[in-house]
Amino acid sequence: MSTLKVSQSQDGIANIDADPSLWRVLPALSLLIVAQYTASSDMAMRDLAALSEISARPCDSRHLDVSLSDMVGVRALQHALASNHHGVSLSLGLALLSGFLVTLSSLLFTSELVLETRETLLEQSSWFTSSTPFESSDGIERERRHSDRNRLVSLLFMKDVSNLTYPQHTYAELVFPTLDVGWAKGATLQATIPAAKIKPTCVRLPRHLFLMDESLRLSMNHTCANGSAISMTDRTDYTETTAHSYFGAALDLYSECPTKSDVQNPFWRTEIYAWGHIPSSATHRSYVNHLSFWQCNYSWVKVSTEAELIWADNHFLINHTKPPVPVSLDQPWSPQFSVPDFTLNSAFPIPPTEDPLNGTRLSGAFYYMLEPYGQWTVEDFGQVHLEARILEALHRNYALISAQLANTEHRLGIHEASVTNPTHHGKLDPVKATIINSGRHRLVQNETVTYIIVGILSACFAMNATALVSALIRTRFSGRMKWLIDMELQGLAPRGFNSVAMVQALTHYSNFKDYMPEDIHNMSVDELYQHLSHCRFRLGWFGRHWIQDKYFTIGVLGDPDFQFEGGKT
Repeated sequence: MSTLKVSQSQDGIANIDADPSLWRVLPALSLLIVAQYTASSDMAMRDLAALSEISARPCDSRHLDVSLSDMVGVRALQHALASNHHGVSLSLGLALLSGFLVTLSSLLFTSELVLETRETLLEQSSWFTSSTPFESSDGIERERRHSDRNRLVSLLFMKDVSNLTYPQHTYAELVFPTLDVGWAKGATLQATIPAAKIKPTCVRLPRHLFLMDESLRLSMNHTCANGSAISMTDRTDYTETTAHSYFGAALDLYSECPTKSDVQNPFWRTEIYAWGHIPSSATHRSYVNHLSFWQCNYSWVKVSTEAELIWADNHFLINHTKPPVPVSLDQPWSPQFSVPDFTLNSAFPIPPTEDPLNGTRLSGAFYYMLEPYGQWTVEDFGQVHLEARILEALHRNYALISAQLANTEHRLGIHEASVTNPTHHGKLDPVKATIINSGRHRLVQNETVTYIIVGILSACFAMNATALVSALIRTRFSGRMKWLIDMELQGLAPRGFNSVAMVQALTHYSNFKDYMPEDIHNMSVDELYQHLSHCRFRLGWFGRHWIQDKYFTIGVLGDPDFQFEGGKT
C-alpha cells in the first residue's frame, strides 16, 4: 500500500524503460509462492476432510462416497458446502481466489507516459514586413512567386478536410511568428501566441454603380493610396444556364491605381465583390433578379491565440486536432505590413481549360467557390438568403491565401532588414508557454488491482493466523474449544495417505466388508446407498471382544463383534 501512495502522489513509483516486464517478475514470483502454498494447504484439507468428519461423528455412506470430480475446482466447493465442511469451504474458496493472484500481478504495474509540465518563455525569431509588390518584382522572382501562389490553390480544395495539416507556422486564416523552440524537440508546447489575421470591413455599394447590357459594367470613382483620384470601369461576362444568367466578379481597386504611386505597399487592400442573377434574355437584362454588390477593406490584425504545437517531421506544427482558440479582441498589427496583392489572379489562377459553366469564366475568387473545387453551385449566386454565407466564404478564401503568402513572402528573421520602413524590428516580447514532455515513462501501480490483491492476501493471512491460534487454544485447553478452521487433522491418517496401499492398510481390519452385498458390481449407486442406509460409519478405535487387540480403522457402528471403543484420542 505504501508503494501505491507513492505512485499516486508522484505520478508513478520510478522512471523506467517503455517495457515494464522486468518489474512484473518479482510480484508474480511472490504471489505464485502464496498461491502454491494456499493450494497445497487446501489440497491437504480436502484429502482429510472426510476423515475429519467421520472421526467426529457417525456418517452414512453418502458422506463417505467422494469421487475424484468431487475434489476438483468449483465442484469440490459445492460438495464441501453441501457436507457442511466449513473449514474446507473457506480454504477452497481462498485457493480459488489465490489462483488469480499471478494473473493479477501482470496488471499490478504498468508503464505510462506521464506528462511533465513546466513554464517557460519562448523568444520570437521572426517578424512580418512589407515585401516588394508582386507586379514590381523582377522576372525570375515574379515567376517563382507566381509558381508558389499557384500551389497554394490546393489549400482551397482541402480547407474543409477535418485532418488537414497546414504548412508550418500557419493554421487556416492565422499566421504565427517563428518561435525559438529547437531546444524542446519531441515535446508538446501550449502557448498564447500573437497571430496575424486578415480582417475584412465591408459596406454595401449602391445599385446605380452597375450598368447592364450585353455584359455587366461597373463604373465608379476611387481615391488611391497616394491620394490621386481615378475613374474606372470594369466589365464581366455572364454565366448562362438554360433559363438564367449568373455572374461573379472580384475587382482589386489598388491594382487599378497608377503604377507610379508613391505608396507601393499599402497596409490595406480594397476588393469589390459583385454577384447575382439576371434574366437570360438580352432584352430583359436591365432587370436584375438579385444583385449583391460589396466593397471590402482588408487589413492585418493581431489575435492572441491559445495554440498547441506538436513535434512532427523534425519540426513543430500547429496541432490540427486542437484548433487554435482566440483569447483576445482583434488589435491592429504593429508595425503594419502590406496586405498581399492578388494581381492577375495570381493567388486564384483559373485553369486554362474551360470551366463547366458553358465556357464563361468567373473571377478567380468566385471560381474556386464552385463545385468541384468548393461547396457552392452557380445557382447559389442567385439566392438572397445565401448572401452573407457567400461573402463569408470569400473572406475565408482571401484570408487563407493571405496567411500563406505572409508566411512565405512577408516573414523575415528577427535580425534581417526589410526593404521598407521600419527596416528593423528589434527585440520582440517573449511568448509565455507551457512545455509538456510526454516522453517520460513511469512505473504506475494500479489502484484497483492493488486492493484486490491485498484483499486476497489479507484473507489468506487471516485464515492461517486463525488456524495457528486455534491449534494453540486446543493445545492449552485440551480440546475443550474448537474453531472453524480447526479440523483436528493430526493423527487422522498415516503418512502417504493418498496412496492406495495406505488406504487399504487403514481399512484392512474394518468390518464394512461384512455389510457389502455380494452383487455390488451389479448395483447402481442409489441402490447401494439404499442397501447401506441403516449403516453408520465412524473413524476410531475398534476391538473384538474375544481378543485384546485394537484397530484404528473405519468401521460400522452397532456391530456386537466389532465394537467402537473411542476416537483417535
